[in-house]
Amino acid sequence: MRTRVIVGLMLALGLVIGSVPQSSAADPSEEDAIGRTPPRLSFVDGQVSFWRPGAQDWAEAQMNIPLAPGDQVATGSPGNLELQIGARAFVRAWANTQLGLENHEPDFVQFRVSGGRVAFDLRTLEAGHTVEVATPSAAFIIEHPGYYRVDVIGERTNFITRRAGRATV
Repeated sequence: MRTRVIVGLMLALGLVIGSVPQSSAADPSEEDAIGRTPPRLSFVDGQVSFWRPGAQDWAEAQMNIPLAPGDQVATGSPGNLELQIGARAFVRAWANTQLGLENHEPDFVQFRVSGGRVAFDLRTLEAGHTVEVATPSAAFIIEHPGYYRVDVIGERTNFITRRAGRATV
């Protein structure tokens, strides 16, 4: 008899616990998608400067600073930086590069490369999301995951795709 009571209580407790709604954790693909969280400066090495509209002058770039439209980062020599723009999406710049965030919408992010070398390592890019890269002589629209590199030297722009990358000029 006593065993039946204990088993009955355990079953009742199991039903009560099982029926309580679980706290809904956000789906990582939704939370980390490009456009939902602002790009952040995830790595800085060497001479890296940051400028935000309204600032008097360039300042030393600090890791984890979020970027907003109009913000710019620049690397000296030596200098490297990495922006994280999604769960598995990064923008990396080498020495003597100037990169700006022009626009940031839920399904669209636009960068301007004024000079230097920048790589877009977009291992994930949700359907319907777009990354645009503007340079002094061309603009590229990226709508597929892949690895993209932009070299801007004077008036010349080179655009290279790898790892199944496809873009529109």
